[in-house]
Amino acid sequence: MNKKLNSLHATARKIRAISGGSGSGDKRVGKRGEDTVIEIPPGTIIKELWRAPPEAVSEAQQGADEEDIDEMRRERAWIHYPGMEEANKEHALFQEVDKALKKSEKSQVRHFNKLDRQSIEIDVGDIEGKRLIATGGQGGVPNTAFVTNQFRTPKFARRGEPGEHLKLSLELKLLADVGLVGLPNAGKSSVLAALTSSKTKIANYAFTTLKPEVGVVNTDSLEPRFTILDNPGLIADAAQNKGLGHTFLRAVERALVLVYVVDFSKDEHLDDLDTLIKELNEYKDGLAQCGTVIVANKADLMGGNPQENEIARDRLRAFQQHVDHLKEQRVLQSSTTLIPLSAKHNANLKALNEILVEKVQKEKETI
Repeated sequence: MNKKLNSLHATARKIRAISGGSGSGDKRVGKRGEDTVIEIPPGTIIKELWRAPPEAVSEAQQGADEEDIDEMRRERAWIHYPGMEEANKEHALFQEVDKALKKSEKSQVRHFNKLDRQSIEIDVGDIEGKRLIATGGQGGVPNTAFVTNQFRTPKFARRGEPGEHLKLSLELKLLADVGLVGLPNAGKSSVLAALTSSKTKIANYAFTTLKPEVGVVNTDSLEPRFTILDNPGLIADAAQNKGLGHTFLRAVERALVLVYVVDFSKDEHLDDLDTLIKELNEYKDGLAQCGTVIVANKADLMGGNPQENEIARDRLRAFQQHVDHLKEQRVLQSSTTLIPLSAKHNANLKALNEILVEKVQKEKETI
């Protein structure tokens, strides 16, 4: 993993490791093939799609009888001095080493079948280090390795084996400074559009956003700009991958700051916040604590005449009490901020912008 990388664009679609060298005279073994290292950015998910079985496994899967499998192994694995193949097959030493190879390959078949049921799936995260994905083939064995006191000049040697061959998918979690999380039609796209120049589709129905959208917030202060991610609306049981929940949750998982966007005009706005917290924590324990800003969106729908304004203020006080209770229970961080907003009319937008700048800068200082 290379923290300097932020995309997979430079990763080749086909990668072939360098072969080892051939042996030479004076009993010199061939040079070991150098490791091939593939550098990927943090946040990459590696999944195994397919793995070619070793030749021994392929032969066993053909359904041939044991005698035919033995013959295929001998033809594949052994090199004979010209004219010595039949004599070697009758020699006790060759039969002994071929029997040992047969036993080893049977173990290889069992190991591969077990591995085949446990395909590779690695979430690289932000932890540096190397992970072994595929191993090179076993090197060949020269005839001198089979010398015994009784048999000084063996007329056979063992071929090297090919390395592993597999197909992987590499998926990079989107990296943004701020991630918006909310239920469908909570107004996340409106918040993104108000904060950035992003031309996201906005409408008064659920699932307007069908894929993650990233925008850039240009601040008025000397603070650097930051990126913000609008994630498709989550639904109940998103942590169990309902409604492509895992895909959407992965998109916001690596954001420095998560923002809960709640439709404040709904009577169920407290339940909506609890649902979001539950889904985040079920997907990844403690993820909900990354949500340090709660936007009570569509606050304009609660106002109007003096009586409606007073009802809206009472509702906001109750919302704040609920948030304070979640802080006391350590479900949310003590620094979590609740802010009423009308993304449609840009009301309180400047205050939200300032809060996000402060929180993003604070998180970046800890990296």
